[in-house]
Amino acid sequence: MDDLTQQGIAALQEGNRREARRLLDAAVQARPDDALAWRSLADVVDSAVERRVCLERFLALKSDDPNLRDELDRMGPPPKPEPSPSQILSAIKTAGAAQTERQVGRFYWHWLHTTF
Repeated sequence: MDDLTQQGIAALQEGNRREARRLLDAAVQARPDDALAWRSLADVVDSAVERRVCLERFLALKSDDPNLRDELDRMGPPPKPEPSPSQILSAIKTAGAAQTERQVGRFYWHWLHTTF
């Protein structure tokens, strides 16, 4: 365990999540193979998607943790990525040039509700 990881874990234990996040982010950037830094980072990230990424990276590095696979399974499938602006424009052009703002809104609503 390197100094950044140790400092990040100490900050987390002290309840300083912002500092822990900063230190653990730096730790995984400096040493992407630091499994403990990834596992600890999962405890301070802001979203379920970020947590999943951290836990999956930890699992890839340290595959002997049976409880982690269960935790990932309880989280459900990973969310599908949001379409890029070019994908949205392409779908609109494909649907025809007479698209109205309302139809574009329906397209985006449909994508949102079928993706997540």
